[in-house]
Amino acid sequence: MRVYENVKYREDLEITLNAIPTVERLRGKCVFVAGATGLIGSFLVEVLLYANETRKVGIQIVAHSRKYERLVARFGAEREDLEYVIGDICEPISNEKRFDYVIHLASNAYPEKFRKEPVETMLSNINGTLNLLKLVEKNKGCRLLYVSSGEVYGETTQDKVEDSYGYVDVLSARSCYPISKQAGETLCCAYAEEYGVDVVIARPCHVYGASATEEDNRASTHFIRQAVMSKDIIMNSSGSQVRSYAYVADAVSGIITVLLDGESTQAYNVAPNESISIREFAEICADEGGCQVRFMAPDDVERKEQSPISSQVLVNDKLIALGWKGLFSAQKGIGRSIEILKEIEQE
Repeated sequence: MRVYENVKYREDLEITLNAIPTVERLRGKCVFVAGATGLIGSFLVEVLLYANETRKVGIQIVAHSRKYERLVARFGAEREDLEYVIGDICEPISNEKRFDYVIHLASNAYPEKFRKEPVETMLSNINGTLNLLKLVEKNKGCRLLYVSSGEVYGETTQDKVEDSYGYVDVLSARSCYPISKQAGETLCCAYAEEYGVDVVIARPCHVYGASATEEDNRASTHFIRQAVMSKDIIMNSSGSQVRSYAYVADAVSGIITVLLDGESTQAYNVAPNESISIREFAEICADEGGCQVRFMAPDDVERKEQSPISSQVLVNDKLIALGWKGLFSAQKGIGRSIEILKEIEQE
């Protein structure tokens, strides 16, 4: 069974749609989604498909990925409201459709990729962004949403608001992600200044949910998978680092709100009101999965993949001012993730 067919998952799609204040503005629009098979991208595409199915809004969705097989495995065959575009985001995109919105979610987004492919990680956030900006430039009146990251703030003890930044070690290969996300944001604003395109930026925090890919090796994804199998969760640190964790439904409702209502060339944090430590996240997973949390010293590979940021708490005041409201606590979001994945495995 595809996750889209799961009853609880479809309930989350309904909740997401209802949480977007101006979702009706998508009626009859054409939306290009780069990185459509990732954790956030797949849920976003399915929100749009669900809107077509239940609201009859007639959104034309163009889903972009490097592999056709992944698109088919996730969304099924192409149909009237869903078209596939295959290719590397770092290569020029040729498509004759008229787009109203372009959403850039194509990026390596988990630690193993940062360690193994730091160059490719940077290029997708810089060259890939340039290619999508050129696509938007061809479509007058089109808007680009660049999905950045809370990692752009770097290391700072302060809670992250949109105009405050801390330290990033530019000589560390692990910085390939935050540095290139910063560069992508600046490129968007520079392109808007020079060529007059409409761009807006979303900075999600740590996102989790049942739509995570098999390759995703983020700690939160690993904890959820272990809980689904009722296996003890192994932590390779004290887990004291504090994070803003957003359930994918809240993240996507926030991202679409920024797409529709955000001010051009502005950035918006996409994060819930609460923040918890990595250890607390693991403990919630263990409680839901009927297992325990155990601690082990990290090996060299795990050390290289760990984020150096001790506190990553994102302030969401700007997003709330757009009319958005988060609906999932960590307890509720983690519980939903585990319930959905357990049901899918039992089918």
